[in-house]
Amino acid sequence: MLMSDYEYFELKYLEEIFQLFRNCQEISKYNNIDLLLHTDDNFMDIFDLLFDSIELPEEDEEPEGEQEEY
Repeated sequence: MLMSDYEYFELKYLEEIFQLFRNCQEISKYNNIDLLLHTDDNFMDIFDLLFDSIELPEEDEEPEGEQEEY
């Protein structure tokens, strides 16, 4: 069973996006900025923004440097 693009992105990047969110919260606290510090702020909003902003390559596509020449 193949996983969807969303599941692949989540599996690969969820932890890094969560860490990015936590780092941004710490920077906001340090600089006395009220960014990402509200109770309704959620790292999944950043996750969804990033997922909606990218285009994942198809599985059958080879990276540009690995394409065979005929």
